[in-house]
Amino acid sequence: MPIDKEGEKIVVFKPEKEFEQKKVSLGQWRMGRSQYVKDGGIILGDRALFQNGYLVDMETGKLSYVDILCKDGIVEEIRPAGSFNDETKQIRYLYEMGDGYILPNFYNAFCDSQEVFRKNFGLELDDEELKAMGKKIMVEKNVLSGVNYDNAEMLAEGVKVLQNVVEKTEEELSKLSEDVAKSGDILYLKVGQDLNELGEVDKIYKKPLPYVLEDFGFLDRNPRLVGGNCFEKDDLQFLRDSIPLYIVCPHEDAKFGRRPVNLKTLNHLGFNLAIGSGHAFEMDFFAYMRQIITSQRQMFESSDCITEKEVYQMACLYPQTLKVGDRADFIVVKEGCNLYDDVFNALVWGKSKQDIIMSVYGGKTIQVNGRLCGLLEGSFMIPEIGKLKKKIKEKKNDN
Repeated sequence: MPIDKEGEKIVVFKPEKEFEQKKVSLGQWRMGRSQYVKDGGIILGDRALFQNGYLVDMETGKLSYVDILCKDGIVEEIRPAGSFNDETKQIRYLYEMGDGYILPNFYNAFCDSQEVFRKNFGLELDDEELKAMGKKIMVEKNVLSGVNYDNAEMLAEGVKVLQNVVEKTEEELSKLSEDVAKSGDILYLKVGQDLNELGEVDKIYKKPLPYVLEDFGFLDRNPRLVGGNCFEKDDLQFLRDSIPLYIVCPHEDAKFGRRPVNLKTLNHLGFNLAIGSGHAFEMDFFAYMRQIITSQRQMFESSDCITEKEVYQMACLYPQTLKVGDRADFIVVKEGCNLYDDVFNALVWGKSKQDIIMSVYGGKTIQVNGRLCGLLEGSFMIPEIGKLKKKIKEKKNDN
């Protein structure tokens, strides 16, 4: 049982029970939520008060200067700042938000840790111990970028990824589709990212890639689509009713010189859009948002094709403003000196991950001023990467 500084026992709360009780729409859906802390539970104390922050209305951009009282990981009250001054002695934990912006945490819709370590460090995570170490490092990277555990990790159990379609035999494609149907695993289709792939598939199967995906049953598996940079409007119309989430990876697109995904068409067709880090090791969702806006405005030669508010909502997977009764998951971003009147412009163009001064998960801080705390206290990525390299070297020597 965890012990706090006063030597008192702290309640251990199993998050999966709460998630079963709270139903959300597809727009607010969080895939893979809490998969890293699910087995061990999370530490929650009594009441916690977060003081002096600007709560951002995610619809209007309006700011409200507030204090937030949380109990057992849920927002119990939101009042004007200073309203709890006479009650602080009755509150166990006090946190100062320093006049920062209170915002929903980001959602990393596609985090491919296997590729992260292969492409950035030349490391193969080819057994369970190495995969566990890789996942731990990437959890910390996500938390420091404002993701708060809430990311879709490709190394997690119950996840399958289809990519490099032209390198797969018909038997391999059929087997993967059947396995997903039997297991109910979450399926990601990382396809359609370059014209060579589309051309090769058409040459082999004598039909466009979306129709090949349908023939093998992948579109019946409720798949999430990653990339699709080179799909035309007809392809997207064909896929529309089968894809619950369309994920853009701006870091990968920029690194490999891919043409930008046509977000204007995707919005017109009604896709739910999200942002993924792909195989990036360094994550900064503010930078990702700037990449997306810049590439879209250059492509359409217009500043009206996408707004800062729209891309910020993509980064959070269509969030709602924090309110009483919500789970207490949020980030606090330093206000600083702003050059913009609109809060979404100020966030997208004036902030970076270094400006995330606090990450809150279930009413407890897990990151403050760039240092991990709470559940992750004492964890640092550089030593962990060193351990990972040592383990892989030992394994090679044993072989």
